[in-house]
Amino acid sequence: MPKVILICGTLCSGKSTLAGRLAAREGAVILSVDRVTKLFGDDLGDRHDAVAARVQGYLRDRAVELVRLGVSVILDWGFWRASDRAEISRYLDENGVPFEWHYMDVDRERLSRNIAARNAHPGPSDYIVDAGLMDKCLSAFEPPEPGKMDFAHTSAFC
Repeated sequence: MPKVILICGTLCSGKSTLAGRLAAREGAVILSVDRVTKLFGDDLGDRHDAVAARVQGYLRDRAVELVRLGVSVILDWGFWRASDRAEISRYLDENGVPFEWHYMDVDRERLSRNIAARNAHPGPSDYIVDAGLMDKCLSAFEPPEPGKMDFAHTSAFC
């Protein structure tokens, strides 16, 4: 049965790696905010959050359309705030779309290793992350409450 798979986790936690593995296993399409936003360039500055929000809305609507056409979809954009997770869950429920949550629950040591590896060899949709950006992002992330996720991963190699 087609569904939406939502991946929650902070930057460099392994969300995209997990998305790739789940896509292969489920025969799903990955919709990534970072991939689309990166098409607008690296210099969005103060407009980044507004552009990302519009991209998320567009991808959210495409996910519903694809599931209705019989295709499973993976939304790979972190869902850092509890209110964002509640909002997308409500939207999918209201549209009768089945979904499941996956949480990348990795410690700071693993995040640091992941960031160093990604910074050394960034992919086309990767942002370079320095210590200041890492601290800012980690302070903005609201971990999900216990029991709120369908699956929790400490590694993307599930």
